Amino acid sequence: MKRTFWSATAVVVALSVVPAVAQAQFTFTFDEWGNGFFTLPDGSQYNVKGYLAADPTGGIAGPVLIYDMPELLVPGDIAFTEPPSNDYSDAFRFFNDAVTAHLIFYSDQDPIDAPADTGLPVNLNPVFVLPEVGREGYNWCIYDTGLGFRYEGLSDGVLPEPTSMAALGLGILALARRRKAAR
Repeated sequence: MKRTFWSATAVVVALSVVPAVAQAQFTFTFDEWGNGFFTLPDGSQYNVKGYLAADPTGGIAGPVLIYDMPELLVPGDIAFTEPPSNDYSDAFRFFNDAVTAHLIFYSDQDPIDAPADTGLPVNLNPVFVLPEVGREGYNWCIYDTGLGFRYEGLSDGVLPEPTSMAALGLGILALARRRKAAR
């Protein structure tokens, strides 16, 4: 009887947790300028603004670019190299304080001077080292957890807001229809 009770309890708990985990999955796309958006499994998106604040982890003496995350994260650093070099060029730091989860975007200092161009933290200790992908001037730092959470950081470029891209797409569609109607 006791065994049946615990088996039934385990099944109920497992079934109640699985939908919650599936709903929590997302892709977070962001850039060095503080622009970002979450894409949820149903395709809906919402914008997020990063902000400059003192580095809560002590990695940089000055302000760093921070994005607040919707749920707690596994703390750690992910470093990125810019091939063919093996030198680190960017890093994501996942950090939880007493109230909120954060992603800190560090980037090497280059002439662009984006808010994330603070240099790399002195206490960088990467769990993973991954190569940047894409062409120079529009490089992506992509970290996929393999558990439904994906982080796409645009290095050396400005991310268009999803609403701007949708408006542009609708404008092009309207122009195409207008041209077709004029023929």
